[in-house]
Amino acid sequence: MIRSATPIRFGLLVVVLSLAAQPVLAQEKVDTDKIMLAIKDLEKSLTEQKNKQDNSNLNLLSDISALKLRLDKLETALSAPPKNTDTSKKIDTSKLDSVANEDLKKQIEDLRKENLELKERLRTQSKRIDTTNVAKPGKIRFVNQYPTEMTIVVNSRRIDLSPFQDITVTVPAGSFNYQVLQVQEFMQTRTVSENETFEVNIK
Repeated sequence: MIRSATPIRFGLLVVVLSLAAQPVLAQEKVDTDKIMLAIKDLEKSLTEQKNKQDNSNLNLLSDISALKLRLDKLETALSAPPKNTDTSKKIDTSKLDSVANEDLKKQIEDLRKENLELKERLRTQSKRIDTTNVAKPGKIRFVNQYPTEMTIVVNSRRIDLSPFQDITVTVPAGSFNYQVLQVQEFMQTRTVSENETFEVNIK
């Protein structure tokens, strides 16, 4: 009995062509997997940032900068053409790439929106004032007991005080400088505490 070799040869040809196409598909899959891993890393980074909103502004700003850098790298990887040096084995994967790329672009856009939200939170946090940490000022009361006008300089501010009058000046708590020009030759340095009134009698 004589058997035909044509079906066997055709089957071998199909197997050979299938094996020849696998490296390209594998390369495309590897590139896509790398991008997906990068996406997951970015999502993890964003989650960590949300859980650390109570940290300092400096740390938040650093996280945002790092996120922007990683987004830029991801977009670069996405826009780069697939690596394939063997043109004889190239197959058409444009439809698969189009679907995958659209999905990746959507994820990148979502990440960019979250990045903008983080920046907005940073701006809001920077404007917030913690009133419990604001130092309360001190006060200085000048009493002019002379029958003539006196000129006073307080922290570079000039004040003319009429005879037998008094004036109260608000200054930041801590050390301050003052000088009554008519009676003091040099600038005087004193200290006033929060909510304290320091009195200077000019006589």
